[in-house]
Amino acid sequence: MGKIMVIALLTAATARRLETWQGVDMSQLLTDTARPFRISPSAPVANPFAVLRDAGVNAFRMRMWNSPCADGLCDAAEYNYAGPNGVLAVARQLRAHNISLILDLHYSDWWADPGQQRKPHAWRNLTSIHALAAAVRAFTHDSVTALAAQGTPPVAVQVGNEITHGMLFNGASGAKCTTSDWDWCDDNCATSGRLWCDGEEGESWARFARLVAAGIAGSRAACPTCAVAVHTDLGQHVRGGAGIGGVVEWYRTLARHLAGHVHGAPFDAVGLSMYPKYDGGATLRSAAALRPLAAAFPAATVYIAETSYPAGGAARPQDLVGFPPSPAGQLAYVHALRAALREALPAAQNGGFLWWEETEGADDSLFDAHYVARPALRRGFAAPRRRYGQN
Repeated sequence: MGKIMVIALLTAATARRLETWQGVDMSQLLTDTARPFRISPSAPVANPFAVLRDAGVNAFRMRMWNSPCADGLCDAAEYNYAGPNGVLAVARQLRAHNISLILDLHYSDWWADPGQQRKPHAWRNLTSIHALAAAVRAFTHDSVTALAAQGTPPVAVQVGNEITHGMLFNGASGAKCTTSDWDWCDDNCATSGRLWCDGEEGESWARFARLVAAGIAGSRAACPTCAVAVHTDLGQHVRGGAGIGGVVEWYRTLARHLAGHVHGAPFDAVGLSMYPKYDGGATLRSAAALRPLAAAFPAATVYIAETSYPAGGAARPQDLVGFPPSPAGQLAYVHALRAALREALPAAQNGGFLWWEETEGADDSLFDAHYVARPALRRGFAAPRRRYGQN
């Protein structure tokens, strides 16, 4: 299918429109509820989800691992929050506090990112793409069904996390794949979703797309109104490498390969990671350059799936965007990012941003070391809110 046909398909398809997110990924937050969270220094201690709601947060991305640490790479007691039961518990908190849930499926028992997309331990012996796709579809369907059954359906489902180089491509050895060391990966190309595997082009895209399609099918079968998002770290490369044209071409290539497997729009949202500390301080310029991506996929929402900025600590000048690593600088970054997205994207396609943090109270957290909301959260997220889950 040519590019013009793909664009026509996306334009004509019925899209699941999303609101503009000013959200967070604080997946570990439920483990910290005993901390003294406050909206301001003089405010009383409150439930952290209430603090987020009162600050204006309207979306919360929650990571899900299949069976945390089942492969022995981490301590299950520390990371059980990311398992299915932990996700259900967070979803109940979000429902109670009028915050929409974005489900982030890693399809792994551990972190998934561009360099590591380890198959879950339970899937280690699956020896065909057909079997792997069936497992992806079933896991996605069951996860979304469980959320819907307790009255907390996600507003969107991310099929994979930062799947720039594919998904489900590390084997049992634990070797970490990188863009410069692809032969470290011990999977047979024919049984993984790794892109550009052993120099392959079309074949690897076809296998990868089959896995993505399985996740999309599982999500839509369980929740037809839930949006489906595809998340990569290509936001880091808008100002370098192949540029915005390369980003557009990646998603177009995926859309072409999904066309034979997915009815209607192949995906409803395009998510990009953008961190100043990883893109050499180019984040704001990259965000301002997203218009061609929105134009290529007019039925899709475009959003920043992960970002952050330091409110303290040591930071290299080249990892900043002109604002100091201070609470005021962090707030200025939030305002500037929102302005860049408003300028670059049509209002109906502006999916906003999600702030990622691993530990509350860290330098790049929206909470300070005393668990008080920093100005970036108190003043950077304020905006009119909608009801839970409203598209």
